[in-house]
Amino acid sequence: MEEDLQSTKVNVCGRSYPVRVGNDKVELIQTIAREINQKVRAFQSTYKDRDMQDCMAMALLTYAMDLNEVTPATSESDSEVEQKLKALERVLDSALT
Repeated sequence: MEEDLQSTKVNVCGRSYPVRVGNDKVELIQTIAREINQKVRAFQSTYKDRDMQDCMAMALLTYAMDLNEVTPATSESDSEVEQKLKALERVLDSALT
């Protein structure tokens, strides 16, 4: 698995960070870095009295909120699928007995 990782550098807020990701994720990590930079610039233009660290923190909070909104929906879908599978299992069990 280690050999499947590729080293790439991403630039976030003027700093370069080395990141090791799967070959299929290189473009994704670059896209995410561009989105982060855009969010930080948007916060900088809206809140001119805030420093870079404040704007990065606000961008991070925005992403965390977005992730939190998506995660419960996924869990509900998984739970629904699990319930349907259990119901199917009960039907199969009763048919076999």
